[in-house]
Order: sequence, then structure tokens, then C-alpha cells
Amino acid sequence: WHDIDCESVIYKSNSKVQRNYNTLRRRRWTNIIFELIYETAKLPCAFIFKRCKISETGIYATIYAKCPDCSSNFIGKVIIKPNGNTDVQMECRVTNFNADIKHTKKRPLSGQKRVEISQSLSTGALSATTWRRREATKIMNLYDSEPPHLYKATTLRKAKQERQDLDLQ
Repeated sequence: WHDIDCESVIYKSNSKVQRNYNTLRRRRWTNIIFELIYETAKLPCAFIFKRCKISETGIYATIYAKCPDCSSNFIGKVIIKPNGNTDVQMECRVTNFNADIKHTKKRPLSGQKRVEISQSLSTGALSATTWRRREATKIMNLYDSEPPHLYKATTLRKAKQERQDLDLQ
């Protein structure tokens, strides 16, 4: 929880009024939450997270997401504010899930996850297909369908190229 804990963000509206909101850390929390959802439920949905509301009173955090393939909705609630680096209990609910629809969409490789993967690809001198095979053996069981966070080789190659270009500058 410490990796994605709350940060304060200032939003400005057209009337030049500033509002201060608490959110989970940008470009980090979506990947971590998705991986935990996949580990526990093995849903084929590539949830796109819309927002996370943080409140000091009542329910601490409410997370909203939607599947682009079957239009199922995910709502996760953290009732009690976590202390420090402890595990967090989240109540999760998925509605309108349709197993008959073929799920083909992948999660976007962005934020901190993109940085970590591109570094491991460029420094470890791994090819995209080798990295992909290793990840598949970690997160999949025999006869599992391909998960939405097992990125395509072309996406991995592009991330590696961007990292190498950045290192050359």
C-alpha cells in the first residue's frame, strides 16, 4: 500500500478556483490494483480505471473501472485507512460481466510499469519474446487464456527502443 498511498493534487477549473483532492499516486496505482485483481479472480477483463476517490471520513478509498470488451464495471472499496506498509483489505464487486464475449484488449503499458519493464529489457539484454515467455510462466497456469497484462511483443520492443533512445541522449 505504501507504493500507491495517497497524494494531494490541485485541480483548477475555468473560473480559476483551485480545489485540492487526495488521490492515489498517479501512474502507479492502476497497474498494482489490476495485478491484484487478476491474481485473485483471474478475470479476462482489461479493466480501464476511471477514478479513485479518497475520503478521510467514511469509506477511505473507492476505485471505479470498466472493461472495454464486455462493459463490465468494477468497484473496489477500502473501508479502513491502512497504516504504513500493511496489507489492505478491499471489497470488490464486478457487475455485468459476460463470459461469452471474447476479451481481446490489453492493458496499456504506461507509467512506472513501462519504466521498470524497459529498464529490465535494455539492461538485461533480453529480447521482448524472452521477457514475455518468462512473464507468462510466472502469471499463467496451464491452459489459462492470455491475461490482459501480458503485453504484446511489439509493445515491449517499443518500450525498449524508447529506453535506449533516452539512454543515448
